[in-house]
Amino acid sequence: MLGEWVVDARRRTFELVADLDDPQLLGSRLAIVNPLLWEIGHVAWFQEKWVLRHLLNEPPIRADGDALWDS
Repeated sequence: MLGEWVVDARRRTFELVADLDDPQLLGSRLAIVNPLLWEIGHVAWFQEKWVLRHLLNEPPIRADGDALWDS
C-alpha cells in the first residue's frame, strides 16, 4: 500500500509541474523560500529515504543526497 501511495504521489507531483518552464521551477530568489525545483528534489529524497533505503535496504541514489535535502 505504501508503494502505491508513493507512486501516486510521484505521478501527481509530475502532473502539477509538467507545464512549468525552467525559470518557473527556479522561481524568484528569496532568502526564506527554497526554489520549487529544490522542494521537488526534497520530496523525492524523502521517498527514497523512507521507502527505498529504510524499508527495502537499498543504497542511496545520490551519494550527496543527504547533504542536499536532509533539512
